[in-house]
Amino acid sequence: MKQRSTIALTAARSLAAIHSAGAEACHGNIKSSNVFLTDGGYEARLSEHGLMTLLASSSSSLPAVTVMSGYHAPEAADIRCVSQEADVYSFGVLLLELLTGKRPPNVAGMDLPLWVWYVPREQWMAKVIDAQLLTPQPSPQEETAMTQLVQLAMVCCAEKATDRPAIADVLQRIEDIRLPLVRSSSIPNIAAKDSDFATAVIDQLLRSPSTMLGIGTFGITTKNELDERRLVVKTRVGVNLSNTEFRKHITVIMSVKNEHVLPLLLYYYFADDKKVVLLYNYMPMSSLAQWLHGN
Repeated sequence: MKQRSTIALTAARSLAAIHSAGAEACHGNIKSSNVFLTDGGYEARLSEHGLMTLLASSSSSLPAVTVMSGYHAPEAADIRCVSQEADVYSFGVLLLELLTGKRPPNVAGMDLPLWVWYVPREQWMAKVIDAQLLTPQPSPQEETAMTQLVQLAMVCCAEKATDRPAIADVLQRIEDIRLPLVRSSSIPNIAAKDSDFATAVIDQLLRSPSTMLGIGTFGITTKNELDERRLVVKTRVGVNLSNTEFRKHITVIMSVKNEHVLPLLLYYYFADDKKVVLLYNYMPMSSLAQWLHGN
């Protein structure tokens, strides 16, 4: 329980940091495969924040509902409807995933929040909480914390956006429920962002040994090595933005500086090819989705 409550707390801290950048600042695609864990500390790092907003502003075509299937708020089936309230809904689903060990999009043919809603609260420990959290037998304090976190997740997943709490309030509630957090060191940044430097690094990366990690919502993700350092490279073709529009979105993304949000180390936009290349640190503990569910 301590590991999962730490993940919940630090994921909430990540999202709160993003939302603090302004009323329109949002993540847009919260799901367990976009949450990465620190080595040994089980602290969360949110990845890909702001990328859905960037895509929504371009003419890139994306499947609407499948973007965040199982995580998206009722009003956010289209990525052009991303919002802070929709982020809180997605965070609620993520919190339920942590507590139940069940993978969205559905359980028994239902979305995860709806499935929990049908289970009486007095049966949550027996029917909702992940069996792995019940061995060894949790203390009464741990049981209380689990049920309180499930209740908080359900509040986050309110059908009406106006009924959902702000993430700052969610964070405060998690802090009230769990043990004091353990602070971790920040992830070092490597990059200057000037064009010549970026071009040189991108050229080196494209020539370096790489391993395909997958094709996600934003595009192709690979693991590359540069000067004995492992890095993650995300590539997307078909981003129809002017240089000015692209820089505007990147400025918002880069403005979030918090130890619990994976920093964008370097970016480059090939306007003629409509191609975006983004560089992040590689997280050896992989994502929360892989930790909970395996490959």
